[in-house]
Amino acid sequence: MLVRSLGLFMVGLALGLLLAAGGLLAAGPLYQPRSVWVPLGLLLGAGLLGAVLTLQWQKLFTVLSTAVLGAAILVLAADYLLQASLLGLYVYPLLKASRGDPVRFPGGSGQVRAKRWASFLTDQSLSLSLVSYYQ
Repeated sequence: MLVRSLGLFMVGLALGLLLAAGGLLAAGPLYQPRSVWVPLGLLLGAGLLGAVLTLQWQKLFTVLSTAVLGAAILVLAADYLLQASLLGLYVYPLLKASRGDPVRFPGGSGQVRAKRWASFLTDQSLSLSLVSYYQ
């Protein structure tokens, strides 16, 4: 019972996250939020709404979720084959939740580690080299 409910919750969460990410990408040219909390709140709210609705109406939302997830996978696979994953490289910075300075931990050595970790996570040379390699 618990495993089935947890699986349905995760399927609904994936549905909500995919629909919210699609909504954010569609609204991107029209609206740029000033705070990082707006997209995070939208993703979290839509994910939880999808999860609760999937727990309530299991069959309908399971079919809908697998259809949306399959369509997203097919679009990304076609993009990878045709355009060398340019859609993925376009989507990642839009959905990345980092604005401003990286997080710094108190203490001398912690700050150095946090700076190195933040520079590793925000390194654009990998994505730029992938784009230039495939063009």
